[in-house]
Amino acid sequence: MSDDTYNGWSNRETWAANLHWSSNEGDYELIREWAEYLAGPVPNWYTKDEAVADLAERLQKYAEEIYGMVVGNDYGLTGDRPAVLFVSDVGSLWRIDFHEIAEHWIADVIADREYEKAEAGSAAAAVAAAWLIVLVAALLVLGGVA
Repeated sequence: MSDDTYNGWSNRETWAANLHWSSNEGDYELIREWAEYLAGPVPNWYTKDEAVADLAERLQKYAEEIYGMVVGNDYGLTGDRPAVLFVSDVGSLWRIDFHEIAEHWIADVIADREYEKAEAGSAAAAVAAAWLIVLVAALLVLGGVA
């Protein structure tokens, strides 16, 4: 039995696909937009499992489109440079674990939202504390005047 894991991913192809998508600004923005939409701003928009499954399907179709652009002709590996690099670095399309990549992107969106929520709560607490200090100072000043 062999261990095919690679840099924390199920295999090299999955790692390489996610690395390309994470490193290419256009791909990153597109996939992040999909993940943010599927993770939903409204609770229970999708369950996490549904969001992961939907994103995995989108990622697979996207990868198939990239492969089709690059290898779907008689000229070998030609086309858009990032697409050619994606195909040559990833290699085998069927070995990419799209579900694993989707889980990663959805979890990242959820973690970012929780962080932003905590930051907003901290900011609100800081504002409330500042107003409390102003109120106490005003009462002390007014109390000293009377």
